[in-house]
This record gives sequence, C-alpha cells and structure tokens, in this order.
Amino acid sequence: MTQELTPEERERRAEERRQRIRQWVENLLQTEGIPWAPMTKSLAQSKLALVTACGLYLPPQPPFVVENNQADWSYRELPKDAPSGDFKIAHTHYDHFGAEKDINVVFPIDRLKELALEGVIGGLNSVNYSFSGYIPDPSQLVASSAPKVATKLKEQGVDAVLLTPC
Repeated sequence: MTQELTPEERERRAEERRQRIRQWVENLLQTEGIPWAPMTKSLAQSKLALVTACGLYLPPQPPFVVENNQADWSYRELPKDAPSGDFKIAHTHYDHFGAEKDINVVFPIDRLKELALEGVIGGLNSVNYSFSGYIPDPSQLVASSAPKVATKLKEQGVDAVLLTPC
C-alpha cells in the first residue's frame, strides 16, 4: 500500500530534487570545450546510433546502481539485433509504465530499424549505448565514460546520435 505524503514531505522531496538538478547543471556548466558538429550529409546517407539515459541493460549485463546516492557512470552496450523485449530497466527515478509496455517509448530501436529499411536514415549502428540517468555527480561521466562512448561511436562510423533522456 502506498503511503500518502504530507504536503511538507512532498515539498521537502521537491526541494531535494531541485537542489540535485541545480548541482548537476552547475557541474555541467563547468565543462569546457563541448563540441557542436553540424550535419554534413542527409539523414538518408547517415548512420545513426541511439544513446539513452534510461538505465537500460540486457541480462546478463549487470543493472546500473541507483539505490544509493553514489553515481554509476558506467555504460552498457546494446546490440541493435537484441530483441526489444529483452531490455531491462535499472533506473528508479522515472515512471516505467510506458517503457515496460513498449521499450520504444524510451529507446526507439524498432522505429529506427524501420526508418533504415524505408531509407529515411542510412542505417542504425550495430551497437547502441545506455547510461543511468540518475547520476547526482556527473563529473566522472563527463571525464571518462562519455568520452569512451564518443570515441567508440566515432570509430564505428556513426554520423549522428539520437539521445533519449528519461
């Protein structure tokens, strides 16, 4: 049975969330040299990849750690040919209702495969990536994990990335 929160408790929790967001934005703004790369070819000629912050993983990969205030800035590689029903969610900070019915709500892998078959996009990368969206201190994500994934995407010839936050 779900316990009803008092207005004071709701406000306290809301303030904690606002403080975490302020800290995250503050940390992000301290990052210099974030590049912007305009598209140089059409989507029909481009290889796309999906990168999500929805905490997706495929067993036997370990789920992301989200139950404490420590950041899990690791990532999971998600093969494009994995059945969409096999994806699991390890992120407790958003409502999974729609995603549990259809993973494409948060990770539109089947829709991108369809767009590739129709020639709307040039193709979908063979490997896509997932991060936990709950990272109170993103400094290690920015310093380590994200650059590793960016390097992999570049080496794999990806032209554009569709980011799905949760």
